[in-house]
Amino acid sequence: MGRPRRSIHRKLETYVYRKEAKGRTYFYYEHPVAMAKGVPRKNFGDDWKAANEFAKKVNPQLSPLRNEIADYVDTVQPEIPVVTSGDGREQQQAAKLNATCKTVIGLFRNTAECKKWKTKSYWGTKDSHLNILENEEGSLVFSKLTASMCGEIFKQYRERDGRMQFRKTLSSVFKFAVNEGYHNANVALDYTLDSESRFIKRERPRMIYPSFIRLQEKAQELGKDWLSDAMGLGLATAQSRCEVVKWKIKGKDKNLITIDGQEYLKFERQKTKEKDGGSWQLIKIEGMLKDIIKRCRVRAMTQGSPFLVTVDEGRRKLGKGKEHRCQCTDDHLTKSIKKVADSLDDLEGSAVFSEIRSLACRIYYKIHGFEFVRDLTNHEDAKMTEEYLKGDEPTLKEGVADLRSEMIQDIKIQN
Repeated sequence: MGRPRRSIHRKLETYVYRKEAKGRTYFYYEHPVAMAKGVPRKNFGDDWKAANEFAKKVNPQLSPLRNEIADYVDTVQPEIPVVTSGDGREQQQAAKLNATCKTVIGLFRNTAECKKWKTKSYWGTKDSHLNILENEEGSLVFSKLTASMCGEIFKQYRERDGRMQFRKTLSSVFKFAVNEGYHNANVALDYTLDSESRFIKRERPRMIYPSFIRLQEKAQELGKDWLSDAMGLGLATAQSRCEVVKWKIKGKDKNLITIDGQEYLKFERQKTKEKDGGSWQLIKIEGMLKDIIKRCRVRAMTQGSPFLVTVDEGRRKLGKGKEHRCQCTDDHLTKSIKKVADSLDDLEGSAVFSEIRSLACRIYYKIHGFEFVRDLTNHEDAKMTEEYLKGDEPTLKEGVADLRSEMIQDIKIQN
């Protein structure tokens, strides 16, 4: 037998509750059926009589065919049938199957696997995948995701190899979701990605130098000098965004060092960080890079930031994964350059920060040759360097057809 209700609550019907806040008393109706569906409580302010009248009508009528609570639930989520079972486990399972992507991703971030990701060099990529699912697709009911819907998400937000990486991330989320009852299958693995050949034309065009200059000038016009310099760092060093935003000018892990009076950039590539040996780079600071670093250093010192790329405009606050309020994250750098690109008309080529690395490789190749580019980018094999050197035009392999009849006469040809 349940515990008797307190005298102050005895005047209230079942599922009508009383709450005190800031010296005032409020009444609300909250039925377990509605709770299982994720439907918010129905508030009645200080009118307990109205709450009682509603409860008297709704409580006896829990049939899906004729009840006011069904109308109440359908008003919020009409596609979800009313759960009539009184079993707590069934109600809990129903609530899980109605959870949104945002809810599931929020729970996944607290798992041991996700916490392990945060210690790895690829965390930036994984985090961007989770942010897309949490913010851009957060309103979707997770249990309703199908293989084809996953494929649409992969194609919308990523290209080529990026889709495979996105699928791996989402597959890990689905493993968690299946174990916890938020889905009944790992549908991310059911979607088959197109096999891509190296001869398939790239969907994203290369960035060209005139467009790079236009982006820099527009960034300065919009008061984003920090972005213009970040782009300059990427071009001068031929490094990716995950390297550029991590460089520091001070602290025990600073990246600007001096050897025999010459200043260098010393850093470990993010892709190989935490691995045995790692992949370290030492870049001599000369030419335009020296001027860019000088401006970045002044900006960082003004804001009290240890980072070479310091954001000094817009709303700045210390958020998740940031050591300083003016620190620039990978995601912010991408969104900022996209915002600048969207404000320009008829911009030729790509306006993605990662394409600056390819542009730098192609420029350095014309000036210094292949080996110089490979040393600067620190690629493990030549094929990767060749990939960055590819432009939008087809590569022509030259040959000479110099066959003459007199050359054939003395040759023994085997059939």
